[in-house]
Amino acid sequence: LVSRIFLKYLETPVVKANNRDLTYILLISLLLSFLSSFLFIGQPGRVTCLLRQTAFSVIFSVAVSSVLAKTITVVVAFMATKPGNTMRKWVGKRLANSIVISCSGLQVAICTIWPWISPPFPDSNLHSQPGQITLQCNEGSVVMFYTALGYMGFLAVS
Repeated sequence: LVSRIFLKYLETPVVKANNRDLTYILLISLLLSFLSSFLFIGQPGRVTCLLRQTAFSVIFSVAVSSVLAKTITVVVAFMATKPGNTMRKWVGKRLANSIVISCSGLQVAICTIWPWISPPFPDSNLHSQPGQITLQCNEGSVVMFYTALGYMGFLAVS
C-alpha cells in the first residue's frame, strides 16, 4: 500500500524531499525481511539452515541502516541551515547511500565469514520433548550468531 502511494505520487515534491531512493530501499528491505521469515518454517534443510539467519540478518540490517540514514540526513540538514556551518557539504544522497552501504556491508561481511568458520546445519534434538525427535537448525558458531545479532541490535539502538 505504501509503495503504491509512493509510485502514484512519484514526482511530487513531498516524495522527492523524503529521499525517494532511500524510501524504496527501506520498503523493499522490509518486504524481503517479512518474506525471509518463511525460511524459518518447515523442515530444515542444508540450504535453508545456511540461508535463514544470514539472509534475515543482511536484509534487516539494510532496513535498519536506511532508517538510520534517513534520521542522520534530517539531523545534518537541520544543522546545515545555521549560517557558517560546514555541514552543508554533507547534505545530499551521498551521505545516506554511504551510511546504508557501510552499515549493511559490515553485516554482509559478518554473514560471509560465519559459514566459513562454522556453518549452520540441520540437527536433531532428542532432549526437548520426551519421545519425539525435533528437527532444527544448529546455528554453528554461537559467537558468530551473537555477533550478527549484536550488530543488528547496535544498528537499531544507533
